[in-house]
Amino acid sequence: MNLGALTAVSREIASALPGCESIDDLLEQHSANPLYAIAGKLGIAECVAAAERNSPLRKDPTTIRLPAITKYSHHWLSRLLQGITKGCNVEALSGVFGHLKVINFNYDRCFEWFTLLWLCHVYALDEHEAWKILNSIEIIHPYGSLGPLPTGSNQGFLFGAEPDAEDLIEIHKNILTYSESVEEDGRALQITSVTREATKVIFLGFAFHQQNMKLLDFEKGVMNSREVYATTVGMPQPRWEAAQRRILNSLRQTRGTTVIISSPKSCCELITDYADAWTE
Repeated sequence: MNLGALTAVSREIASALPGCESIDDLLEQHSANPLYAIAGKLGIAECVAAAERNSPLRKDPTTIRLPAITKYSHHWLSRLLQGITKGCNVEALSGVFGHLKVINFNYDRCFEWFTLLWLCHVYALDEHEAWKILNSIEIIHPYGSLGPLPTGSNQGFLFGAEPDAEDLIEIHKNILTYSESVEEDGRALQITSVTREATKVIFLGFAFHQQNMKLLDFEKGVMNSREVYATTVGMPQPRWEAAQRRILNSLRQTRGTTVIISSPKSCCELITDYADAWTE
């Protein structure tokens, strides 16, 4: 690898980013240049790792004590987990979570890590027991992530750890550009397997970018009807109308067979309003 050329491309990316909607768009625009993908992925890996490192939920590697989640009792993730597990004892957790399928278009591991912490604190489980339950949730990152979190059988990359140069080289391999994600048939099949039986589809904090919606391929005719819920905070009406068309195209259905419920409220408020309906 030519470090001089990689440095030059990195500077080009830094200069161009203020004029782009996202780094994903920029890397797609320069997909013919493999150095752009490498430099972009290294930058993504460093930025996401830094965000995890600055999170109050980061784990101190010098202690076995887990971070407290007290201040997050009203966070949307906490409300979601409360709704899913309402009236549920520890023996039933794996079965309940087995109905939850998550497609996360972000690179971070906040959902996995917070859910693990929540299970440990709320159900007084140790990490090994919590991991067994967490693994019953099918979680897909279409564009990859920083990699798996460490478990008893897997070293992984610790949430909040500071990567060195060698770590970044390994981590950046877990990041996918849009083109790479589309071309990876295994991931596309995994997404289809998740969406195939979904009766309720919930979009939380989703921007409905066209390239992301193309990855959400719901097989035609598998479900006669679906309920769709979505947050639309700050989304103007023309943009929401375009999003609805993309939703229907992804579901391969018409408005007559699909109920779309939108909410200008936050993720937390949407979950609070409809959690009972989702768990019926």
